[in-house]
Amino acid sequence: SLQKLKKEGENGRQQLAQITRYLTIVLCVVQGWGIAKVLCNPAMLGLNSADIVVNPGFGFQLMTVICMTAASLFIMWVADQITSFGVGNGASLIIMINITSRLPEALWSAYQRYFVLHSASMAELFLLTLFFVVVVMGTVMLTQGVRKVAIHSTRRSVGGGNTYGMKQ
Repeated sequence: SLQKLKKEGENGRQQLAQITRYLTIVLCVVQGWGIAKVLCNPAMLGLNSADIVVNPGFGFQLMTVICMTAASLFIMWVADQITSFGVGNGASLIIMINITSRLPEALWSAYQRYFVLHSASMAELFLLTLFFVVVVMGTVMLTQGVRKVAIHSTRRSVGGGNTYGMKQ
């Protein structure tokens, strides 16, 4: 049924976007509640740390769910605005900015781990580099991949031998 909505044109796409937004709200509420429960009781994840939340309880959990849901919906709105103004795919841009903003810190951390502190082996560095190259190659192959599909159209003759559906 979702495929049918997608093929119905602009109205179907708007209904599909609305369904996606409602499912996003449900997912945000469930994830927010799970994060609130873990923050109230870190032992659920096997952490033996001190209390993270000063006043755990239903009020904290409700506030966490509301704040996380509102923040997620705000980011979704910003992504929609970026897309509607024609800058690009808003969600993809936000994800890319998040990844690239952490890149300098990740590179510095890797340099410290493998070359300064020697806390990991060179075999691990080799495997990490190999995995990176394979992922980049796969991404480029998927992005650049082209499937040529033959398009067959019917010819229709009207009147004095004019043929429609073909360039002459």
